[in-house]
Amino acid sequence: LEGRTILVLGAGKMSELTAKHLVSNGVRKVLVANRTYERAQELAEKFSGEAILYEDLFDRMHEADIVISSTAATHYVISKERVAGAMKGRRGNPLFLIDIAMPRDIDPACGDVGDVYLYNIDDLNGVVSSNLDERMREAEKAEKIIEDEMNTFERWLESLEVVPTVAAMRAKADQIRTAEMEKALKRLSGLSEKELQTVDALTCAIVNKMLHEPTSRLKNIAAEKDGYEYVEAARYLYALDEAAPKERGGLLRSLLGRSKEAPKTATNEMGDGLGC
Repeated sequence: LEGRTILVLGAGKMSELTAKHLVSNGVRKVLVANRTYERAQELAEKFSGEAILYEDLFDRMHEADIVISSTAATHYVISKERVAGAMKGRRGNPLFLIDIAMPRDIDPACGDVGDVYLYNIDDLNGVVSSNLDERMREAEKAEKIIEDEMNTFERWLESLEVVPTVAAMRAKADQIRTAEMEKALKRLSGLSEKELQTVDALTCAIVNKMLHEPTSRLKNIAAEKDGYEYVEAARYLYALDEAAPKERGGLLRSLLGRSKEAPKTATNEMGDGLGC
């Protein structure tokens, strides 16, 4: 509709609403004709348009690309002959006639004139119904997309529980490893610091390898439907919801020379020192 001209016949509410819609969609110029010229002026001013005398209606019709007719007349006000005359000034450009009056303002025979396209209330209702059906179908698709995304989001929220669970599994395994290392070191003597580091790295590597497969699978399945059940099962099997054991490892840290003041030592390929 960009740059088009419309001619509105009638100055009632329906005419105003139709003109408002067309102007909002790019119509450039609005012509308004009404039996009462003052009413035509009032409506034209709302759209910065031009009011024309009712007697000049058919002399100006050729200027319009779209004619909207909505009068209270009880007979046809636009005849086939009048439209045919207006088309002589259109130079082959099409003319759209939209009859929204009840009873109809435009003679149905006008649609037989070349390059003239006539639409009435029944045609518009069909378009509205078709558009409504299409919107309903699109709404159903949108609802399905929203439902799928909500399910995905809910599974993602549930999968977040796997992060602290995996961390707790590793923390508990390292606590057990550290405690067992302390017991063993009490029975061992004469180990050099390098040998202690090797034993520490070895036990750390064993823990990592033991936990790698279950934690990887837990992460992968956590985002699936009912994945949270696997997370809960892991927490139950590893007793992660029970009170955490008291931190240990003082003896091992002392033997390895890893007090808070001491810098971290180099590691070998089996692990990264105390703590996995």
